[in-house]
Amino acid sequence: MKAKKFFSMILLSALLLTAYGCKEKPAEKAETPVIATDTKALSELPAAYVEPMTKLLNEWGSRKGSMSDPFIGTRILTENISMDKVGYAVLDIDGDGVEDMITAPIEAFAQNGMVFDILTSKDGKPWHLANSLEATYHMMEDKSFVLQTPDKETKTATYKLVTINGSDRPTETPITADQARSYTPSKIALTPLSELIK
Repeated sequence: MKAKKFFSMILLSALLLTAYGCKEKPAEKAETPVIATDTKALSELPAAYVEPMTKLLNEWGSRKGSMSDPFIGTRILTENISMDKVGYAVLDIDGDGVEDMITAPIEAFAQNGMVFDILTSKDGKPWHLANSLEATYHMMEDKSFVLQTPDKETKTATYKLVTINGSDRPTETPITADQARSYTPSKIALTPLSELIK
């Protein structure tokens, strides 16, 4: 008789656990913000850049460091930078009729033309030409770039003049520190990324 009671209790426990497991769980709240896609700034972007830029904006708060995204360099991924401190500009850098794009930290760009990313479009899709990682790109008034690569051992830097050639990889020519200093940083206006969601 005791054994029968014991098995009945086990069976009842199993039924209760099954019923509890089948209970509907509340839906998890999405953490990704919904980004407006009809803002004036977003509607003015070249078509090639709209979809990936929208994706970037939606993932802004939860980025994990993927370098496959053409709009974002390591410095944004590893630093807590707000959307109003990063800007972009659309311009034809090399005069080939294709609208290129740069993304840049607004303050550093104003000081020395530093950019995060240099992009163009190829077959209607964004094409990543270069980005500031171990070295930094600085955009000059004549639409060329000076690439500065620090040498940790000597605590100096090497410099290259970088020119954009359509959708090919940029051409790099070594220059001296004095030559690098002779260039004037670009003063074009950047649009903060925050404008794309207003």
